[in-house]
Amino acid sequence: MPITFDAELLSAGGLTAVAAPPVIDITLSRPSALNALLPATFHGLHHVLDRLSTHDAPLYLVLRASGRAFSAGGDVRSLRGEILAHAPRSAARRAAARAILATEYDLLARWAALDRHHRLTVAVGEGLALGAGAGLFQACAVRLVGPRFFMAMPEARIGIIPDCGATRFYARLPGCVGMYLALTGARVHARDALALGLADGAIKDGWQADGLADGEFGPARMLKGGEEEALLGEKGEIAQASSDMRRGVDEVFSAAGVDEVLERLQAREGEWAKEALKALNAGAPKAIRETFRVMRMAYESRGEGVREAMDRELEVESQLCAAPDFEEGVRAALVDKDGKPKWEPV
Repeated sequence: MPITFDAELLSAGGLTAVAAPPVIDITLSRPSALNALLPATFHGLHHVLDRLSTHDAPLYLVLRASGRAFSAGGDVRSLRGEILAHAPRSAARRAAARAILATEYDLLARWAALDRHHRLTVAVGEGLALGAGAGLFQACAVRLVGPRFFMAMPEARIGIIPDCGATRFYARLPGCVGMYLALTGARVHARDALALGLADGAIKDGWQADGLADGEFGPARMLKGGEEEALLGEKGEIAQASSDMRRGVDEVFSAAGVDEVLERLQAREGEWAKEALKALNAGAPKAIRETFRVMRMAYESRGEGVREAMDRELEVESQLCAAPDFEEGVRAALVDKDGKPKWEPV
């Protein structure tokens, strides 16, 4: 039986899917919106997995994106619109946020749990991957990055915490790099993603999945050594264990609390410290502190699965989405775009 998908359902979520077994080519197709992920996007990806459930043979699920971005993340403007019908901090607002977030998290947990010997998921990362977009990228078994790729989780700037599994994959990074990235929302470019274990291979722009059908996937399909460095450049300081920045990050972000992190940053010299301090001061104070708290919990639970990590994130995120800072952060960043959020005091 040929594999077919409901094109109308997929289109509602900005998706296309083409089945040419053993390759299933799935594309995020909302380039004008930087492939922001709608609730319908996650419903569409569930639909793809449901349709494949009756197909016994092994398959490659290749996830790519059209345009200049992999994905700018979840559509937080739509989420804000959904919750505005309810009073701040009300049970109804929390429930509305939780329902939308649970749709995202359920898909990501299901995607990450696929047996790589039966359903090998391959993410083709070209351009930016933010928030839920980064979470979807990281949920894939094989993560390929091109020269324009970078990822970041800047959620504190809109009043929430890094989610979609970010607390888990950041907690698995060496030293205190994950805490630094979670609190500051700093970008990780392609070369550093490879060095830190956030990507598995380098590719040139326009990579095609045609070789997969012939069993050619693996080292031969990715760039190595000198080719990789020539395409992506040298590793940044954050990915070099012996660099001054890396040592500084470990010293600063090993602090016992956010106030101590801020004090240590203020006492340090260097551009990275200035940028980190600026980022922390720009984020919502409550979200910064919740990020620190949840990251500490993630460090203590490094052996947990994706589902367990996202269950914890869901509890915190649904509370924060119901609070005024989320409404205000999205307004300042994406609605009025004045860049001047008025955060609640701690």
